[in-house]
Amino acid sequence: MADLATPTGPWAWPRSRRSRSRSLALTGVALISLAVIGLVAWAIFVSPLGFARYPLSDQDRTFTIHRAGTYVIYFEYPGEDHSALPPALDIRVVALSGQRVDLHPIGTPGVAGAPDAYHLGSHEGRAVAEIVAHRAGTFVVSITPVAASAVDTSQQRIVTEGTIALGREWSRSWLASWFGFALVVLVPIVVGLGLLVVAWRQRGAAVDDQ
Repeated sequence: MADLATPTGPWAWPRSRRSRSRSLALTGVALISLAVIGLVAWAIFVSPLGFARYPLSDQDRTFTIHRAGTYVIYFEYPGEDHSALPPALDIRVVALSGQRVDLHPIGTPGVAGAPDAYHLGSHEGRAVAEIVAHRAGTFVVSITPVAASAVDTSQQRIVTEGTIALGREWSRSWLASWFGFALVVLVPIVVGLGLLVVAWRQRGAAVDDQ
């Protein structure tokens, strides 16, 4: 009886080489699949693309979180990824469900910088504050521009418009950088494609040996 698991003719190749080629191909496909999953996860949960946003003109927004954690407030406006004095913003956080919430400003008045800045597509921003929620619950983030007459321009910049963005704490980590993107997405794709090429060449060599 013919062994259908071992092809004959022009499609046959040694079992050991066939097994090696198949393993490389499967590993390559798995790495590319992981890269696609990593791309989606990076875009939604880590990068600025997944931030919750609202116009500065709205002044406040209510958020509900389901677990304790740290969140970062970003101010977006063209050029905010460049080094400059901090924007003059009055930032407040009020808990509506009794949980403890701490607010820590980011950026030192009088010191030019661009803390945790990013420029991704049409989004340009910098971190301006960090919220630490010790329990799940609902809180209101209230952000208003400081009146121009009350701003010391040697310490802060006058702002009148822009966008407020809210991200998780890992948005300040290396994972949100292009290095993180390369490690999570580009490296698995390149390695996966390389393995597929090697597997195809091994299969072609095995066929030529017949």
